[in-house]
Amino acid sequence: MTTNLPEKPVYTFREKLAEVKREIALRKNVYPKFVESGRLSQEEADRHISVMSAIADDYQRAVDRQ
Repeated sequence: MTTNLPEKPVYTFREKLAEVKREIALRKNVYPKFVESGRLSQEEADRHISVMSAIADDYQRAVDRQ
């Protein structure tokens, strides 16, 4: 049996960086509400945002090298 799956899309570092930055902004907007409701601790929220910021830094370095 063969399947006709589309090829895996290839995204540039610049596209990935933009998406990560969008996600960080979203989290900074939404996480305070999650913390207030008890759905997420402040420590967890800070860590999630910190990890995404580190990813953004990695992508920014990759973009800068291009």
